[in-house]
Amino acid sequence: MTINMQSISPKSEYQNEIAPKFKILSTILIISYIVGALGLAWEQSRSLFLQLTPFFLLFNAFLVFNTEFIARNITYWLWLIPAALISFYLEAYGVATGSVFGVYSYGEVLGLKVAEVPVIIGLNWVIVIWGAYAFASYLTNDKIAKAFITGAACVVFDYFLEPVAIALAFWNWQEVKVPAQNYLAWFAISFVLGLLAHYLKLKNNTNIVPLQLLLQFFLFLSLNIFI
Repeated sequence: MTINMQSISPKSEYQNEIAPKFKILSTILIISYIVGALGLAWEQSRSLFLQLTPFFLLFNAFLVFNTEFIARNITYWLWLIPAALISFYLEAYGVATGSVFGVYSYGEVLGLKVAEVPVIIGLNWVIVIWGAYAFASYLTNDKIAKAFITGAACVVFDYFLEPVAIALAFWNWQEVKVPAQNYLAWFAISFVLGLLAHYLKLKNNTNIVPLQLLLQFFLFLSLNIFI
């Protein structure tokens, strides 16, 4: 496997234009995750920060989408809308039937629900999968390899997310352990959406998306230790 140097090198005439804005938005993103990690790790402030969780996720989604909008990355809309709808539909169908990820239900922490699924979930999974695809694109140009890395990265992410999400009552599983079906389903979903991203030539004009994924990963990794 060879590293895709073209993905790392400057790709857009807009990069010089957006660089100062990216630095500001990425700094805000990093600070927000540090504050969020400390607030959730500290038991005395955990309740307050749990109430703020859906607003926190929405705010960070806005930072990501706004940065890519500034970068004039139009192709992400062609991928984002179907990816969000597919993810949300599978979540809703999965909650209703237990046949996609296993038998589980969402708590109240993540805010407004439609069909028993928090609205913010679709947006957040899109960011996670996009971030994983961006990392995969740094490593290879091969479509199957990119899709495989995207799926594998999302499974690793979810593996560290699950204990924290259960402890904070984001959702609950009927089984004591997270079923293997959940990880297999997310690998398959992420693999397919990774392929779709490749065929749509989804661009990564800034590093805000992989940065967001990296920050979320370290957030849940640290909370696995302190919660």
